[in-house]
Amino acid sequence: MPIPIVNKVKFNSSGGMIEVELNFTTLLLCTYTLELHENESNAQVWIPPKQGDNSNPEDDKYALPVPPSKNNGRSLWAFITIIDQTGSGGEYEVSMEIRQDTSTIGALNTGKKRVSRNFSQEFLIAQLYC
Repeated sequence: MPIPIVNKVKFNSSGGMIEVELNFTTLLLCTYTLELHENESNAQVWIPPKQGDNSNPEDDKYALPVPPSKNNGRSLWAFITIIDQTGSGGEYEVSMEIRQDTSTIGALNTGKKRVSRNFSQEFLIAQLYC
């Protein structure tokens, strides 16, 4: 029996492009893998998955496939690793914002946290529906 994803994000199937953006509030190094999964399946849409980090000015923003209706039932999975390179600890907060056209249609957030060891891991998961 499938386990339902709690975070649901409603979009307009006839609207504009859907984008997802990861934002990092920290001085610590963060890396991520972003996956887009088919509805009720382990199959991934993005092969390879989108990957990046917060160590450069490049945007951590990705467009979902078009037309938007293709994304009905798909889920976004963000796997984030926060790395304490110096061992002195630090606070972090990571958010995943989902937009259609210029409007935010969904936002997930880790909340403010501290690195507990040499690294911490976070997971943000949202399911899209129209």
